[in-house]
Amino acid sequence: NGKPTGSISKIVAAQVSTSLYPSKDNSIYSDYPSNSNALGSLYAGNNAGGNPRRALLAFDIAAQVPSGVTITSAQLTLHLNQTVAPQASPFSLYRLNENWGEGTSLSTPAGGKGVAATTGDATWSARLFDTVSPTLWSTPGGSFTATASATTPVGPAPGYFTWNSAQLATDVTAWRNSPATNFGWILRGDEMTSTTACIFDSREASAALRPLLQVSYNPIAPPLTRRETWLRQYFPTPGTYVDDLADMNADGSPTLVEYAFALSPIGPNPSGSDFHSSFTSANGTITYTMTFRRDPRATDLTYQLQTSGDLITWAMVAQSVSGAAPSGSASVSEADVPGESPLKLVTVVETFPAPANRFSRLKIIRSY
Repeated sequence: NGKPTGSISKIVAAQVSTSLYPSKDNSIYSDYPSNSNALGSLYAGNNAGGNPRRALLAFDIAAQVPSGVTITSAQLTLHLNQTVAPQASPFSLYRLNENWGEGTSLSTPAGGKGVAATTGDATWSARLFDTVSPTLWSTPGGSFTATASATTPVGPAPGYFTWNSAQLATDVTAWRNSPATNFGWILRGDEMTSTTACIFDSREASAALRPLLQVSYNPIAPPLTRRETWLRQYFPTPGTYVDDLADMNADGSPTLVEYAFALSPIGPNPSGSDFHSSFTSANGTITYTMTFRRDPRATDLTYQLQTSGDLITWAMVAQSVSGAAPSGSASVSEADVPGESPLKLVTVVETFPAPANRFSRLKIIRSY
């Protein structure tokens, strides 16, 4: 009929993603239990003799993912540099249960069996190597969970391979909530078959080839403003439009004034709870007293008290901006409203010679 087509889309929480390189990584070798390769490539899978190699990776989650957020996904990407495997085989990540180290060992040009470990290195036997008193794994080859966190087929051609699962996100969440338990993952290849070993680039490689952990999360919603809190108190349905100039309870005060005084916009309010003025005269002097309520939580408001002698020219005698205590040219003081903390009752006093006319008005400005 000539009308444009349209659609209805679901509004979802905004996603934030952060990318992390390893804080440490290393390789360990079953047939060389005192060797390591801290600064070299990562090795995992079985060599031609059926001897496993395993890679260790850890990421500093707490430093780069804010606390309190809801982590929705985690994805690890490794770059396969080379392999001797004739076909693709499964490689699995397991969550480590014990801390381990990365020293300064470096096996070049090939690290198929690693080199002698240095102090602080992880090896097949020790999670923190030391020539005098090494700290051993509770189980040689690494202490890790029985169930894999994620598995993906790797090879036979070099390239990028990705591990992505709900359990990876669960692991990252646990580490964010309890950094002391963050020992990272161990990568294992097919250890039931020979010639499955793969060589992956480590954190010492160029940026494009390094292991990369991508974490997505829902950011923490900002706290409700005073305006939002006040609206939900009387209008529970979020998003309800309320006109600042409306007078829904027909009491003569618009919604903005009732918000400024922390009163109800829909029901009755106690008498004497708004803006008042009075005067006394003695010895040729008039004392003009004005009082009004102020909500210091309403930082989107400015309260301006003005006076005039002719209803034409107005002077501001007191002002409160963004929740701050009021001040001005007149005598200004305030006290807690009894039983309604943190509301304040502001008192402003002017004195001038009699006889004279005096009018006052309270101007409320809301910042949007």
